[in-house]
Amino acid sequence: MNATLAFLGALVVGLIVWLLWRHQRARSAFTEREEILKELAEIERKRQALIDEAGHRGLTISTDKALKRVEELRDSYVISGNDTAAREVDQMIRKLREENGPEIPIEKAYALMRDLDGKHG
Repeated sequence: MNATLAFLGALVVGLIVWLLWRHQRARSAFTEREEILKELAEIERKRQALIDEAGHRGLTISTDKALKRVEELRDSYVISGNDTAAREVDQMIRKLREENGPEIPIEKAYALMRDLDGKHG
């Protein structure tokens, strides 16, 4: 009987230790996640500041270079058979070329990139 109680006591203590350890790991993971999110937000803030500064200076980028990623996205839609999405991207490409000609303002190109990331990851 005493051996059974001792075994159950050890089992309960072990379970409590394990639960405390899991709780600490979960808190640590949450803290690490929060730190990573803060770092990503800071990177984005700095990147936006650089884009804003370049925009104030009137810098532009080649429309072809700005649309390279968009064209790759369109091609991936074509390959996957998503013709509707490919046509929508083609319309966007045509519109940007018509609106901007051979050069696009840097802040507009960056906004396009962010929009695409938001919609298509």
